[in-house]
Amino acid sequence: MSSTIWTSEIERRSEAQTAFGFWRRADAKPGQMFPDGATELGDVLRRIRLGEPFSDDEYPRRLVWDDGDAKPYAGKVRRVFTNGFVFLRDDVAAIFSRFDLGDATLVPFDLYEQDNTTQIDVKVFGLVSRSRLHTIDPTSPDLRKVRYSDPQRYFLPTDKTAWTKVRLLDLPVDRPDYWGDPAIDDCIFLSSDLAEALVDAGLEKAFFLRKLG
Repeated sequence: MSSTIWTSEIERRSEAQTAFGFWRRADAKPGQMFPDGATELGDVLRRIRLGEPFSDDEYPRRLVWDDGDAKPYAGKVRRVFTNGFVFLRDDVAAIFSRFDLGDATLVPFDLYEQDNTTQIDVKVFGLVSRSRLHTIDPTSPDLRKVRYSDPQRYFLPTDKTAWTKVRLLDLPVDRPDYWGDPAIDDCIFLSSDLAEALVDAGLEKAFFLRKLG
């Protein structure tokens, strides 16, 4: 396996988010900002992001279009988008399925129109990750601390010059092709083989890919 690894910043990029979500604001009761169950779901997504234990029974396998407009969804489902998870259309999920995802799983989700009843005939998979591997040397310069995190977590730098100073820890040769670092927020890591397959499929910009090492 190549010593070069790639990162994807898709989890922290607002451009990757869509109006497909786990609930509709219209379902909230008077005086509520979010519908019942939103707080519990938010806690599950937080635990998933931090690599803490969770059950696949704790989140729904459906997304509903909710852009605040009464019009039905009329666009084309993106090949990759985020809203709690990284979601992959079936053609992109097929690329990931060719690689070792470690403890991550491709979970099928159903998409619904804004009426929350009419199903959209597009196959989408949530990339649900449990794979965690300490990857970035926390003494690297210009890492940005996540406030109030205990143990301390970090964001990778955004400046291109600082990015070149990020140091990698010694990683096992038999690491998977996809994983997260428990000390690094909103960033996923990919092997060069998987990243190059995404580049070949025209998905480099969609995943906000960068090369390390």
